[in-house]
Amino acid sequence: MIANNNVQVELKSFIHVVTPPLNYVTPQVHSCYEIVFYFSGNGKTSIDGNLYDFNAGDIAIIEPETVHDELCNTGSEIYCCLFTFEGSLQLKNGLYSLRHLDNYREILDPIVQLFRQIKSEMFQKQFAYELVLDFLMGQLLVSICRIHSRIRSSSDGIEYVKMYIKENYTRRLNFQILADHVGYSSDRLR
Repeated sequence: MIANNNVQVELKSFIHVVTPPLNYVTPQVHSCYEIVFYFSGNGKTSIDGNLYDFNAGDIAIIEPETVHDELCNTGSEIYCCLFTFEGSLQLKNGLYSLRHLDNYREILDPIVQLFRQIKSEMFQKQFAYELVLDFLMGQLLVSICRIHSRIRSSSDGIEYVKMYIKENYTRRLNFQILADHVGYSSDRLR
């Protein structure tokens, strides 16, 4: 377990899988947090009764004791970390898309690298690998929380945009400011 005054994180399980098309993961519940990174492919995932369409580059955050399932429409490469977490960082159920951010590649590359480092440590099992795994999981968690302020849950962002337009339709709308607020590019909103 990696800990400081504000955060404690421990990686419990790591899964890297390449699924065949139409692969279905039945509803399940875990006693810990789960982060699912969809490296490739697309499909649907249900998290706490909310249905989301996932695509390559999306990240699902699943809180403990939350029912979730998944259907991969295409063959998909998926990284999954189950972990315990206590601290001041905020994690909320949902599917979060990085694709709509202007600097998508700059954000995605370090996250992919962390998942690959976790996979490497998990399988090499060198001296003190558990400590390294918890450290890498902590880095991943902080990285995701840092960009969390820039990405919004798919449904939260769209709902916010719809509500903002409805409330301000008589005014001149600045789509760049709105796009920045919800983590989309302005071209996406036009």
